Amino acid sequence: MAGKNGAIYEVMSMILHEGAQAARVTLVEGGNTSITLLNGEPDSMQNATNRALHLNIFTDGRYGVFTTNRLDTDDVRRFIRNAVRATRLLVPDECRVLPPKSICYDGKGFDLKINDSTYPEITSRQKMEILQEVISGIPSDPRLISTESQYEDEYLTETVIDSNGLEISESRTSFSVSTECTVRD
Repeated sequence: MAGKNGAIYEVMSMILHEGAQAARVTLVEGGNTSITLLNGEPDSMQNATNRALHLNIFTDGRYGVFTTNRLDTDDVRRFIRNAVRATRLLVPDECRVLPPKSICYDGKGFDLKINDSTYPEITSRQKMEILQEVISGIPSDPRLISTESQYEDEYLTETVIDSNGLEISESRTSFSVSTECTVRD
């Protein structure tokens, strides 16, 4: 699906076109990096990205939840068609309805500052330098058997819309550095 902002509205339109009376669509995009050094030498490096589409479908008094990471337009169209059909096969659940927009979060709260805007600027070299700095703080000791140091970071963006008019988006990042030492007793 091209253009994430427009794509989520296109998904909503497809769901309603397939006959669902109401829906909530969540687009999640994220990624993470993990670097591990064993005794100061590279042991593992991982870098992953992901995108997923979550659908909450309300149709004919029934409720279904579906998720896919296949975001090609034709795949999404087929996925939605099958999701609406599958929801119609479920047992009715009249208690499952979307809340009215009037009681949903309106976006006028304060910024929790959970997103570091400099995240994309941190290079792999800088991540390794952070790990090397952590390792340099480990004292030399004959009882030290091994050290394992790890750098991890993650970013996540969630955009949520529903057919009652809810529109929210959240972005957050996290970072961690840790070291474990094994010593002789």
